[in-house]
Amino acid sequence: MAVVAKRLLDAGLLAADAPTVTGRTIGDEAQAARETTSQQVIRPLSAPIAPHGGYRHPPGHLAPDGCVAKVAGHAEKVFRGTARVFEREEDAFAAVKAGEDQGGRRDRHPYEGPKGGPGCGRCST
Repeated sequence: MAVVAKRLLDAGLLAADAPTVTGRTIGDEAQAARETTSQQVIRPLSAPIAPHGGYRHPPGHLAPDGCVAKVAGHAEKVFRGTARVFEREEDAFAAVKAGEDQGGRRDRHPYEGPKGGPGCGRCST
């Protein structure tokens, strides 16, 4: 995280004077970061993998109360088609195992959160 903070600091995207739990500023912590030679995990801001991140905020009737969706691919920006709603991940998995997956469709799991269900209200799709 220190290297990420340093990259953000160098790009002018970090509030360098914000305090941290160490008592030092985030700018001080970022300046102290040392990047391992030839590391390839943290990419430079000038060469991102994709032009946007992996989370979306779907609009419209799909999430009338709002939600955050973790998307697997970055190429598809709009989906038009059929959606099925499963109340539990286990029900969706049973449908796939039973051969009900026909492709070309999106399945929603509105009550499944980042740690599984039940939970997270309407925050995942």
